[in-house]
Amino acid sequence: MQAFHDFINEINGHLWGWLLIWTLIGVGILFTISTFGVQIRLLPQSIKLMLCSRNKTTKSLTPFQAFVVGLA
Repeated sequence: MQAFHDFINEINGHLWGWLLIWTLIGVGILFTISTFGVQIRLLPQSIKLMLCSRNKTTKSLTPFQAFVVGLA
């Protein structure tokens, strides 16, 4: 059982090391280039929609409130 535990710890050390960090950075850059920076281009529009799109006649959640509840 100790050998299995040591094996898992060895794999865990490699997965959560620099390899994972550089892989995530590379994939993030790849997706940013392939989508032409959609997360940056549409940020002002998404903030505007989150903060200003509430229908005053209904008692529903705003998109911002739904976002915050989803984060909790």
